Amino acid sequence: MKSLMTAAIAGIPMPAWASFHAGEAALMGQARVFDPYKHYPSETGINDPASGCRFFFHHHRPDEFGHFHTFGRDEFGAPIHIVMITIDKAGNATRLTTTNQWVTGTRYIDAEGMKAFINGFRMQAEDHPQRELMQFIEGIVQQHRDAIHRLYIDHDRWLATQRAAQNPDPFQDKAHEEISSVSLVKS
Repeated sequence: MKSLMTAAIAGIPMPAWASFHAGEAALMGQARVFDPYKHYPSETGINDPASGCRFFFHHHRPDEFGHFHTFGRDEFGAPIHIVMITIDKAGNATRLTTTNQWVTGTRYIDAEGMKAFINGFRMQAEDHPQRELMQFIEGIVQQHRDAIHRLYIDHDRWLATQRAAQNPDPFQDKAHEEISSVSLVKS
């Protein structure tokens, strides 16, 4: 966010994905429903067949407009959760978060293994009707890939702490939904 604000102040042209409301684009005119199981713009979200990456938007937290869950695909075609991108009422990305395994149902990969998924997140948007939204999501992940990797380092530390405390199944522990998070809002 800071680099976008700096660019705007300096008069540097903003990328196309930075000038619209990401949440409204994902809703595509549908009513925003407070329900963790209602995904936008469709149940499967937006998929990129070339990269295997996808994302969806939903709203179930009162302190945000909503958030996007982003996914890559492993060598077996299984989804791998990359990061949750929270947006505010204006459609700006405000926070990046890793979640516990029970939230998305994807498997655990350590921070080093996640680098390839983070760096490989691509949304080929040339012919897609949601091109700007795809560029927005890809842009956020790519712009913050080092921060996302650091979140996974924190995620690994959390897991080590849980194992040291002899939590029998930290991945299914409902007391832990968000594992690591970083604000994108600079004060």
